[in-house]
Amino acid sequence: MYKFVLLALISVVLFSQCNLPDPNDIIPPVAVIVYPYEGAVIAADFTALVEASDNNSVSLVRFYLDGAEIATISKAPYEKDIAVAGLEKDIAHVLQAIAQDKDGNKSFTGLVRFTISDDEDNVDPLVRLMNPQGGQVVEQAVELLAEASDDRAVQKVEFYIDGALESTDSSSPYQYTWNTTGLSDSTEHSIFAKAYDTAGNTSLSEIVTVTLFQQSDDNVPPQATILYPVAGSTITGTVAVAVDARDNIAVTKVEFYVDGVLTNTDSSGPTWGFAWNTAALSKNQQHTLYVKAFDAAGNVGVTPLLVVTVQ
Repeated sequence: MYKFVLLALISVVLFSQCNLPDPNDIIPPVAVIVYPYEGAVIAADFTALVEASDNNSVSLVRFYLDGAEIATISKAPYEKDIAVAGLEKDIAHVLQAIAQDKDGNKSFTGLVRFTISDDEDNVDPLVRLMNPQGGQVVEQAVELLAEASDDRAVQKVEFYIDGALESTDSSSPYQYTWNTTGLSDSTEHSIFAKAYDTAGNTSLSEIVTVTLFQQSDDNVPPQATILYPVAGSTITGTVAVAVDARDNIAVTKVEFYVDGVLTNTDSSGPTWGFAWNTAALSKNQQHTLYVKAFDAAGNVGVTPLLVVTVQ
């Protein structure tokens, strides 16, 4: 018995003193192209920049332009100067990068497309704050929504509340959910959006002032009515669906369901609607439409089921 105990103790001591080999690293790096931006229009030589990280370390980053390798960078910053003189103008060029760690694991960045142009971009983008509306009373979670456009490409939209940057969105629809929990009741707050294009031009939306009213016991659902189309009617082509949605405080969004499937979401009131393209629906058959209206407290109002015939 004692021999077995002694052998077990010796085995534990020997095992604890062994240095086990590290397990193989199978986690690939993470890499993203920081510049140029998707859709950028470039008029001068530029530096392509990639951010790469790994659970151990990144050993190299390879740059590919239009499918051909143009550089291998072995330490940060991972960047490559690119001259525009040899690139064809007014067509899309594609940049991609591959990051590799010391164990040979690789990851690919997304494809970034950009265009070379002789003309510098001096045109500012356009941006408009769609929600909330000026003078609106808001509470709890407030959906900020902006619409932005540019003659070439929008890079990002920033949302500012009371002059402070709160969020950045790089893809349309440009939106941000503002959590007002903890803010003082019956206070006014200013909101605006700032848009950037890929050349660095910027523009500001109008400043919207809203009043915060934290009615935490709001249990009143919105009311919604489908104004068009009319129940029992026959429709064809693209139909402008119109809805009247109201709430004791404010409607935050309206969802449209066709044949029970969520088809569109409108967060830009106070006029609620969407262009319903019926081309893909079965013809000479009945189809259903109903609407859900939401407020900031999460209350939901649902319209009755509306039945129309698509011809």
